[in-house]
Amino acid sequence: MKRSFVFAVGLALMSLAVCSSALEKQHDKEIAAEAVPLGFTKTKSRFLDSVYLKPGVNFSEYPQLKFAELDTTNVTIHEPSGPNEFDEPWILTDKDKVYLQQKYLESFNKELIKTKKFTAADGSGKALLIKTTLQELAPSAVKDDTRSRPTISNIYTEGAGTMTMKMEIYDAQTNALIGLIADETDLGNRWERNDRMNNKRQLSLGFARWADSLGEALGVK
Repeated sequence: MKRSFVFAVGLALMSLAVCSSALEKQHDKEIAAEAVPLGFTKTKSRFLDSVYLKPGVNFSEYPQLKFAELDTTNVTIHEPSGPNEFDEPWILTDKDKVYLQQKYLESFNKELIKTKKFTAADGSGKALLIKTTLQELAPSAVKDDTRSRPTISNIYTEGAGTMTMKMEIYDAQTNALIGLIADETDLGNRWERNDRMNNKRQLSLGFARWADSLGEALGVK
C-alpha cells in the first residue's frame, strides 16, 4: 500500500510539472533562454510575467533613466477570432507605429519622470537605458477603420486585446546589459464598445502599467 501511495504521489507531481511547463508562455521561455546563460537571476514581480536582473547590480545607484524609441519593427499581429465581415487583415500601419511610439514615451515619462521617481538622463549621473520591443498585438476585434468597418457598426468586446513586449535594461554609460523583462498585458478586461477612442485609452493604460511595474522592479515604489 505504501509503495502504491508513493507511486501515485510521484505521478501527481509529474503531472503538475507538465502542466506548469505547458502553461508557460512563449515570451517567458524566450526571455529565460536569453537571461539564464548570462547568469541573470529571476526576480519576483507582482505584475510582470518575467523579470531577470544581473546579480550584484545596485539599481538604487541609478537615479536617471533614458528611453529608447519603442521598437515596432517586427510586431506579430494575431488576428481576432471574432467575425470579420469584410475579410480585411488587421494591419499595423506606419501611422499606427508612430502613435504607439509617442504613447509609449508619453506614458513612461509621465509615470517615471514626472512623478520624480527618476530624473531624465542628462549625463550628470548614473543612468539606465531602457529599450522596449513591442513583439505581439492580439486585438479583440477587427480594426476600427474605413476598410474593416466601412459601415456604421457597434462592436462590444471584453477589453481591446493584449500586447506583449520585451524590455532590455542597460547601464547607459557602459552599454552593459543588466536586466531583461518580458510581459503580456491585457488591454482592459471590461465589456465595452470596441472603437478607436476606447482602444487608445486602453493602450495608454497598458503602457502606464508597464512603466509603473518597471519602476517597482527597479526598487522604486
